[in-house]
Amino acid sequence: MFVPSAPLEVSVLRRPTIPAPLRRGTRARFEIARLLELVGLSGLVVIQPVLPIFGAAGDDLVARRLTAAQLVFFAFVLLLVPPVLLWGATALFALRSRPAELAAHKIVLAILAGLLVPQTLGRAGLAPIYCLILGLLVAAGAAFLLFRWDALRAWPRYLSVAALLFVSMFLFASEATPIVLSARSASSLVFDTTAGNPIPIVMVVFDELPATSLLDGKGGIDASLFPNFAALAKDSTWFRNFSTVAAGSNWAIPAMTTGNLPASLAAPTSAVYTDSLFTMLGGTYEMDVQEIATQLCDPSICAPYSANAGDMPALLSRASQLWLDPIRGNNQAAVADETPNSARFDTGNPLFFLPEDAHDPTRTAAFVNSLRLGGDATLHFAHFLLPHLPWELTPNGRVCGDGRPQFPIGADQWTGQWTSSYGASSARARHLQQLQYTDAQLGKMIAELKATGLWDRAAIVIAGDHGVSFRQGQLRAFTEENWQDLLYVPVFMRGPGLTPGTVDDRNATSMDIVPTFADMLQMQVPYPVTGRSLLRAPDTSSVRKAMRNTKDTIAPKGAFVEFDAAEGKRRVLASRAAPPGNDDLRIYRFGDYASLIGRDVNSLPKGPPPSVTATVEGNGLTRTFDPSASTLDCFVTGTTSPGATGQLAVALNNTVVAVVPLAELGGKFWAVLPESRFTPGPNQVSLFLVDGTPANPRLAPVGAA
Repeated sequence: MFVPSAPLEVSVLRRPTIPAPLRRGTRARFEIARLLELVGLSGLVVIQPVLPIFGAAGDDLVARRLTAAQLVFFAFVLLLVPPVLLWGATALFALRSRPAELAAHKIVLAILAGLLVPQTLGRAGLAPIYCLILGLLVAAGAAFLLFRWDALRAWPRYLSVAALLFVSMFLFASEATPIVLSARSASSLVFDTTAGNPIPIVMVVFDELPATSLLDGKGGIDASLFPNFAALAKDSTWFRNFSTVAAGSNWAIPAMTTGNLPASLAAPTSAVYTDSLFTMLGGTYEMDVQEIATQLCDPSICAPYSANAGDMPALLSRASQLWLDPIRGNNQAAVADETPNSARFDTGNPLFFLPEDAHDPTRTAAFVNSLRLGGDATLHFAHFLLPHLPWELTPNGRVCGDGRPQFPIGADQWTGQWTSSYGASSARARHLQQLQYTDAQLGKMIAELKATGLWDRAAIVIAGDHGVSFRQGQLRAFTEENWQDLLYVPVFMRGPGLTPGTVDDRNATSMDIVPTFADMLQMQVPYPVTGRSLLRAPDTSSVRKAMRNTKDTIAPKGAFVEFDAAEGKRRVLASRAAPPGNDDLRIYRFGDYASLIGRDVNSLPKGPPPSVTATVEGNGLTRTFDPSASTLDCFVTGTTSPGATGQLAVALNNTVVAVVPLAELGGKFWAVLPESRFTPGPNQVSLFLVDGTPANPRLAPVGAA
C-alpha cells in the first residue's frame, strides 16, 4: 500500500510542497490512496454505526421484501457512495492546485474524525451539545496532526480493510445472511408427499390478537363487540386453551407453519425454515399465499405478495435517518444493536417497519377473491397485520387522525413501556375499535368461504399469532402480570375429525397446527415435528414455553420462559374485552370516572369555575365528519396550563367520551372520539374539569384555544 514519501507541510510562513509521488507522475496511485483513506474513516463513521442495526433486524429486512441482490447493493452503497462523493468533491480543488486538493482532503478526514464522537458517544447517551463541543475538538486536533505529520494518513488507509470486514459481517454473519444465501431451486425444497384426502386448506392468521381482547368475562366471546368471531366460535371447534410460543411474528408464524419451536434469532425465511407446511405440500398443492412479515414460502414455490417489494429508496432513507439520529440528539437509535428480534419492538426498534399496505382493505379483498381460485388441492394462506398497531382504524375502517405517529401515544417509544395507566387504557380502546374492524373483515371471509363451498369441504384454521399487553408495564415483553395477554391467542378450526360448535380446552400450542392438517389430509408430516395433532389424545403437560424477550421481568429457563398452563387458562377465561353492556361506548369506559362516559354534560351538576385552561392541537374543537370520507379526525391531543391537576372530561356533541387524568400525564391530554358519536357535518368537542367524587361528579367548562 502506497505511503507518500514526502509529507505536505502547511504554514503561513512557507509555501506547501508538492508530494514526491505527484512530481513523479504517480497521480493514479495518489488518488487511490486518498480514496482508501476516505473508505477507511467512512467505514467507522457510516458503516459501523448503521449496518449492525440492519444486521440485527432480519424480520424487518424480510418485511421489506428485500432480495439477496438488493442487500448486497445496499451494503456496497454504504461502503462506497459516501467516500466516492467526498473523494470527488475534494478532487475539484485540484483545479486550483494539487496542494489545495490535499489540504481539502485532510480537512475532510478531520471532519470524519470529529463525526466519530456523535456516532459513538452520542449513541451511548452523551448530550448533543457535548457531542458538538467534543466533536469540534477532535476534528481540530485531527486536522492539526494531519497537517503536521502526513504519515498519519496511513492509518485510515489501513482501516479500509475494516470497512470491508463490516460489510462482510453484515452479509455473511448477521440476520441478513439467510436472505443473502436464500437462492435455491424449487425441486430441492418440496417433499415428495401424497395426501390420502387432498382437500383444500385455508389458514388465516391475524397479527397481534390476544384472546383476552375477545372475551366477555364468562369464558365466551363478546358477541355485541365481535359478532363474527362469536359466530365463528359457534360454528367451529374453538381451542380456548391455545398458546403461542413467542410475542413476535418472526417466531410465532414459523412455529405455526413448521410444527416446531422457532430457530433463535433467525430471520423468518425459507432459507432458515426449510421444512414447513409450504414444502410439505409444495409438490402437489397449488399455492395461494400472502405473507406480509415473513418469507417462509420460497419464491420458487409461492409468488411473493407485497405492494412494497424491495423498496430500496425507503431502505436507504431509513439508513440516513439512523445515521443522523445521534447528531440530532436521538441517543436511542442504535438500541437494537444488541437486542434480540422478538424484543426489538419492545425496546423501540428504530427499524420497525410496516408495509404501506399493512391495513389496506384491498389485501383482505384480494384474499377473499382468491378463495374462488384453485382446485381442491390448494393451500390458501394469508397473514394480515390486523389488528396490529398502528391502532388507527375505526370499526368502519376509516383512518383515525391525519398522519399521527404509528407508535401509540402513552408509551415510551424506546423502552416499550406504558408510561401511564391512562396511556395503556386509551391505547387498548384504539386496539379494540380496530379489532371491531378486523371482525368485520372476518365476516367477509367467512361469507366467501360459505359461498364457495370451502366452509364445508376445507380444512380451516383462523388464528391469532401472538398477543399484546395493555397493562401498565411492557407491551410485548413477559411480566408476571401480562404473560397471558401475550401468550394466549384465539384459534378456531373446521375440518375432518372436528365437531362444529365445540369448545375444546385441551392444552394446545401453535406447533400443533401442521400435524393437525396432516391428519386431516391423511398423510404423514415428512419431517420431525414437536407439535401433536389436535385430532389425537391431548397433551397433559402443565408447562407452556415461550421464547425469551430481552425485557422480560420473570425468571427465564435458558432460551425460554415457562408458564403454568392451568393458571394461564384461569386468567384468560376471567378476562373481558370491555365492561358489560351493549352500548357503543363500552370500550372507552375506564378509569376512576368511567361512569361519566356516555352521559350528557347538560344533565350533570355544574362545578366551580376552574383556573385551568387548555390548548388543543391540530384542528381544534370543531371536527367535520364526511360519511363518504376514508379518514376521520377522531383523535384529540393538547396541553393544559402549568400545574393543572384533576380530571379533564372530553365531550363530543355534549356527550362525555373520555376522562383524562391530568396529573398522571404531566399536563398533556389525549382522547379518542368514538366514530359512532359523530354526525354528518360539523361536530363540537368541549372540555370540562371534573369536580366531586366518581359517584357525584360535577363539570365546569374549560376555556380552550
